[in-house]
Amino acid sequence: MSGVLAGSSNTLGRVGIYDCHVHSAVSADSEMPPQDAIARAQALGVGLCFTEHVDFECSSDKCFAADISQYLTDYEQYRSDTVLLGAEVGLTYNSRAASRKAVSDDRLDFIIGSVHIVRDYDLFMPEFYEQDLPWEDIYRQYFAFTIKVIEHCEYFDSLGHIDYISRYSRFDIKNVEYNTFRKEYDKIFEMLIDRGKVLELNTRRLGDPSAAKCLYSVYEGYYNRGGRYVTVGSDAHSTEVIGANFDIAADIAKRIGLNICYFKNRRLRV
Repeated sequence: MSGVLAGSSNTLGRVGIYDCHVHSAVSADSEMPPQDAIARAQALGVGLCFTEHVDFECSSDKCFAADISQYLTDYEQYRSDTVLLGAEVGLTYNSRAASRKAVSDDRLDFIIGSVHIVRDYDLFMPEFYEQDLPWEDIYRQYFAFTIKVIEHCEYFDSLGHIDYISRYSRFDIKNVEYNTFRKEYDKIFEMLIDRGKVLELNTRRLGDPSAAKCLYSVYEGYYNRGGRYVTVGSDAHSTEVIGANFDIAADIAKRIGLNICYFKNRRLRV
């Protein structure tokens, strides 16, 4: 494990690795010009896939449901072998039909499915964590909802940031350990594999050694259930985050035996 936690540089220097989770100015929470993102990725020697937000139930005054058709038309000029166009759809049960329609455009290379909202609670907001329940039960709500939307939302390629709840948890225990929630994790992994989906290895928290250690065991559990592929994504909303902690992600994948992949024309590539 020591090698997993040792590095923190952002550059792998091989374009075979794509940052498959990047938000530009099309997304409501980013102001990054696409040209700046592309230049940064080229400087790092990685490809990138724009994954603009499609969230119909986000609790914000801003619109997080990008106009995918307009975005794809506007960004076609940037598409190349190393610049792909995708979307990140917020998986919810109530908006599944609208989401399915929004990401049905066959010009999309890749779709991340992410859980940002659980039972009308935005996981970014403190209210979800203020329920009068033990912390383990609140985390299990997150897993139960994830299982539900995987069952009913077939229109994505990779499940995004499985540790998303750890970013915003108000509990002292933020890392969601594999051994504590083995039953829930294994169910998610089995459902993804059965449906031909893969798991994202999100690099946002890998700079924290405790998070990297926790996530190592999670992805080892994914491998042990039969998972063989991961997309890697920084969840960048600004240029300095593109490719962040990719060396750590690559080390985790190599040690476990996972293959880093990307999607083009909605088809898995390695």
